[in-house]
Amino acid sequence: MTLAIATLGIIATLLAYALSPGVRHAVGHAAHSVKHAVSHVFDHRHQAPTPGQRRLHLAQPIHPVPAKAPKAAVSPAHSHSHSPTATAPGP
Repeated sequence: MTLAIATLGIIATLLAYALSPGVRHAVGHAAHSVKHAVSHVFDHRHQAPTPGQRRLHLAQPIHPVPAKAPKAAVSPAHSHSHSPTATAPGP
C-alpha cells in the first residue's frame, strides 16, 4: 500500500513538472540553491569563521525602529503637477 502511494506521488510530481512552467521555474531555483550550498560545503579554500567573526542574525531588530513622520501636504501653488484640462461635455 505504501509503495502504491509513493508511486502515485512521484507520478503526480512528474506530471506537475511536465505541465507547469511555474513548477519548472521553482525547481530551477531550488537546483541552483542546492548547487551553491554544496559547492560552498566542499570549497576547501573557504575557512570556517573564528568565534569573533560569527554574528547573530536576527529576523527582527532588538530595538523597535521609529516610524517615519508623514510628509506634510503640498499646497497646489507649490505642486509641480499640471491641472487637468477641461474637456467638452459629451453628447
